[in-house]
Amino acid sequence: MEISFGEDDAFSDRHNDLLVTVREHAKYLMVFFPGDITDWEVNTIPEFKKYSLEGLQAILSSKFPFATIMIIRPNQYTQQFACYTNFLDVDILGSPRNGYDCQGHATRYLMRLLARAKEEYHDEGFLTHKIALLGFSKGGVVLNQLVAESAQEDQQPFWSRVSSIHYLDVGVNLAGAYLQDIDSTAALQKATSQQGMDACFQGVHIHVTPRTVRDPNRLWLVAERDLFVQYLRSSGVTVYITEYFKHEPPSLSNHFKLLDAFVSPLL
Repeated sequence: MEISFGEDDAFSDRHNDLLVTVREHAKYLMVFFPGDITDWEVNTIPEFKKYSLEGLQAILSSKFPFATIMIIRPNQYTQQFACYTNFLDVDILGSPRNGYDCQGHATRYLMRLLARAKEEYHDEGFLTHKIALLGFSKGGVVLNQLVAESAQEDQQPFWSRVSSIHYLDVGVNLAGAYLQDIDSTAALQKATSQQGMDACFQGVHIHVTPRTVRDPNRLWLVAERDLFVQYLRSSGVTVYITEYFKHEPPSLSNHFKLLDAFVSPLL
């Protein structure tokens, strides 16, 4: 479904396609940001049609029967490169252009998408359920932008609902796969620790395959991940790291198969 906004809305110039599976008795809301190659089935290259947007919706719906699932399609593609220009400033290939802006608008935009989804699907859960945030591959840049904004005081209602954050084999072609700012990780810890008696935040789970751990052309990915983990733990955030297919060579195939394989105690 295409979500757009009225003329008087702050985001009237934007729209996003959503793929949604609503569960009547859902226990939480899963918000998923896919990466490169994943598009409508008709646009996805044959080798990876299983991981088209429709295929991804089927996989997640099967794996997580107690979640309402909302997949947010990148609003632009350069060939097969996903570009989340509605959430942050990116270059033509979808990599963050100038890092991550702590005064950005991604969280406000996501909150408006949730409000519009509630109107379109007539389900209060979009505004009340706990939220698990997941970003696969390029989709991790949106997670970074959201975390970078966690110090903004007006976004506490959003962070009061976040139960977990999942980085699924994230990577970009330049620096910026993982947030490298201890002020932002400290802000995340503060924002999620203010949930009071209804505290639901369980931590960050980083899922990786050899494609991002042992890619000779992107050696900075491991260094970025390690520093991100160090900053999270120094800030008091619980972090889990799971490596899949660790005895196999790096491959794009296993990168996508992670979508079938990943599990987490936080979901």
